[in-house]
Amino acid sequence: MTDKLWYNVDDCVLLPLKRFDDERGSLLPIEGGVDVPFIPQRVFATFTVPEGTTRGEHANLRTHEFLICLSGGLTVWLHDGTNEKGIRIDRPDVGLIVPPTVWIEMRQFAANTHLLVLASHAYDPAEYIRDFNAFENYRTKGLR
Repeated sequence: MTDKLWYNVDDCVLLPLKRFDDERGSLLPIEGGVDVPFIPQRVFATFTVPEGTTRGEHANLRTHEFLICLSGGLTVWLHDGTNEKGIRIDRPDVGLIVPPTVWIEMRQFAANTHLLVLASHAYDPAEYIRDFNAFENYRTKGLR
């Protein structure tokens, strides 16, 4: 994983994961540095998200995230200060890489959605930008 000063929405990519299915169910092994381009330092999950809720609404300054939708589905809206795009994730064997300096919002959660997030760094509230106008200012002028 190479760190750049600025990432854009084209750096947010879907990565396939290995999946093994048999009569006992499905297995999804994930190895840090192999299946995702970093060693996770934090893992968290969201679930029982009420209909119409938007989650995320932030940009990280140094943390890379890998989002895996274990069940259900959601749309991830991404913005880099100039370009934006939405990506629907709804399969457990495909994850979405979201690098730092890209604004992320999770929207349109299907019922019973379970989202697992692997993060490259431990939680640090100081590295979050939580206001979209402040994010745009940061991206255009480098000011926080």
